[in-house]
Amino acid sequence: MSQKGLTFAAPPCLHLEGNLAENWRMWQQRFQLYLEASELNKKPKKQQKAILLHIIGPDALELFNTFTFSEEEDIDDIRVIMQKFEEHCKPKRNLIYDRHQFLTKQQQEGESFDQFVTELKRLSADCEFRELKDSLIRDRIVCGIRSAQLKERMLRDSDLTLDKAITLGRAEEKAKQQLAEMRETKVEACKTKATHDIAQPQEETSDGDEEFDIGSVTQENKDGSEVYYMANVEGIDFNFKIDTGAQVNIQPYHLMKGMKHKLYQTKAKLKTYTGTAITVKGKTDLAVNGQKHEFFIVEDKHLTPILGYRSAKKLEIIKIMSVTIKEYSTVFGGLGCLKETYKIQIDKEVKPVICPPKKIPVALQQKLKDKLTDMEHKGVIKKVQVPTEWEHDERLRKVLNRCRKINLTLNEKKCHINKEEITYLGHKLTQDGVQPDKEKVKAITAMPPPEDKKGVERLLGTMNYMAKFIPNLSTISEPIRKLLKKDNQFVWEHEQAKAFEEIKNALTSEKTLGYFNPNEKITLECDSSQFGLGAVVTQRGKPIAYASRSLSEAE
Repeated sequence: MSQKGLTFAAPPCLHLEGNLAENWRMWQQRFQLYLEASELNKKPKKQQKAILLHIIGPDALELFNTFTFSEEEDIDDIRVIMQKFEEHCKPKRNLIYDRHQFLTKQQQEGESFDQFVTELKRLSADCEFRELKDSLIRDRIVCGIRSAQLKERMLRDSDLTLDKAITLGRAEEKAKQQLAEMRETKVEACKTKATHDIAQPQEETSDGDEEFDIGSVTQENKDGSEVYYMANVEGIDFNFKIDTGAQVNIQPYHLMKGMKHKLYQTKAKLKTYTGTAITVKGKTDLAVNGQKHEFFIVEDKHLTPILGYRSAKKLEIIKIMSVTIKEYSTVFGGLGCLKETYKIQIDKEVKPVICPPKKIPVALQQKLKDKLTDMEHKGVIKKVQVPTEWEHDERLRKVLNRCRKINLTLNEKKCHINKEEITYLGHKLTQDGVQPDKEKVKAITAMPPPEDKKGVERLLGTMNYMAKFIPNLSTISEPIRKLLKKDNQFVWEHEQAKAFEEIKNALTSEKTLGYFNPNEKITLECDSSQFGLGAVVTQRGKPIAYASRSLSEAE
């Protein structure tokens, strides 16, 4: 078919072997696209039927000849014909089995994250999840992924969505790929002049070059700042420099003359702290004081023979240091904490340096969070969520300066400074907000039921003082207030006693009201009943104050 010079190839014949349901699903989709692209869906019914039966192939045509149609069914309508093929190719599904396949799907070894998600979406198509589809796919991703670290990270996100889960999964997989590409057999150089940082070659199956850093390689220096040890190597005495920061041994090649040892080739590279490469001729095993040790043989004649940490420990050269450390083991064990607060003195001549925050790679963020949490638990660091002492002092100075400026005199005995909470005018002011004064609450909870209308008035007066802490006070107190009506006699019954207890419970629930912030938005929520009106003012979801009023007879 052609449309404005375009030619559209018809789909291949329908295969009735293998996965018939999947074959039919794909063929039906391709056929519909073909009809729309070539505008054959605008042709008469009989012509569309002929095109369908021609393209579908001889095997499917024979199958069509076995179909039976009722009198109400239009045999020339391709929708009816395709419905017959649908019923034949897609037998009645087992919904429980389809959901079982979905709910037990796990990410397989070697299966990428995107492949896993695509398979979950394919399996969910037959499960009739409807509006729960995205959330169930998200849950199956969390349960089925192989990465325990990624699973833990997703479980910590209470607002995790399907899109966010897919983004996290792709980022984790991408980060692992990048880290694998960047990973090298390399150890950081020690940043001190007197220490050699020579990395031990790791055995690898690949033929790639291995590179090892050396902190500094110096000529022999016997000024007392370095430690040397005379050792016998194959009958010859050598003065080795002991380097506890080095993990391998070095021997210059010119000192090997007269020793019949086979050198093994190595692709390892050594370089100094400054980046200067050192030529490695090979490596071999040498007997030091009768014990075999592996050495890197280098060509530089000016280098000093070096015994690394492992060999020095094996030869018990550093044993005396171990004895000393054992004697003072408490100095080296656990977490050291100063007994008292130490004020760090800063040199005023040193110019301050601004260190801007840096982005942490996604793959390292969880490790960083875990480390910070561990340091917090050990008391190394702590979160500061309240004003510090110096902020308090700074604000106090501003207040006192203002008092001095306007000649305002304060009563020092009545001033409460540097307190976490204070009681003022029947209210308890804390760092979290405003609470009712416990003495006021106690006065109400200990108050006996009133015995006359005067007692009711005293009770209501006390309650009104605490009204902003009690939601819907006018509605709750209605049975008590109606005792004050002129035509009503004072009768304290179960209804009044119940209301009295509700008010006590509301006051003893330790409600904390937030401090009003004029710079933040407020939310006003209102309610009403047949007895009164109620309202609450909130900021950021925290109540600032409750209000209520009883309705008059006319209202």
